[in-house]
Amino acid sequence: IWTGGDPDAGDTVTYNVYLDTNNPPSSNVSDNQVGTSYQSSTFAYNTTYYWRVRDTDIDGVGTNGTWFNFSFTTEIATPALTAPANAATGQSITPTLTWTLAGGTVGVTYDLEYHTGGGFPGTFVLGITSPYSSTTFPYNTTVTWRIIAKKAGEANKTSGSRTFTTLLATPVQTSPANASSA
Repeated sequence: IWTGGDPDAGDTVTYNVYLDTNNPPSSNVSDNQVGTSYQSSTFAYNTTYYWRVRDTDIDGVGTNGTWFNFSFTTEIATPALTAPANAATGQSITPTLTWTLAGGTVGVTYDLEYHTGGGFPGTFVLGITSPYSSTTFPYNTTVTWRIIAKKAGEANKTSGSRTFTTLLATPVQTSPANASSA
């Protein structure tokens, strides 16, 4: 929304709106519109956009108006967990956890939060990236996990949670020793 108009009574002013991720913006998204607002629904998460409006007096006497420039950055998206599948069993004790990235990644950090039966809040691993496989979980344990996306100046975005169960430990024979006689 912007303000505009023409000082000459009865003259109509039209506006050209430019909007994209370039500075200055080069995509004309609305041409010769009469209204003083524009709404778009095609924004990507965590992306900076630039927009400008140019007014034109169409009576043939006026001149093209001044460009007015603005910029804004959209919020980060909520991460979506992608692997392992929910309720997966027989998983490695160092499973590879993956999730979708929260739009653009500039300034976004991710934390892993998990528990093995105690509920959230759980244990945190800070500043990780997808894919992640550095945490070792106990054998034959059900793990519930989620990812928290963070960006300075914005509310944290927490994914839904998933569970997986690690595999059973391989038994080790300790007695009798190999090649021993009974």
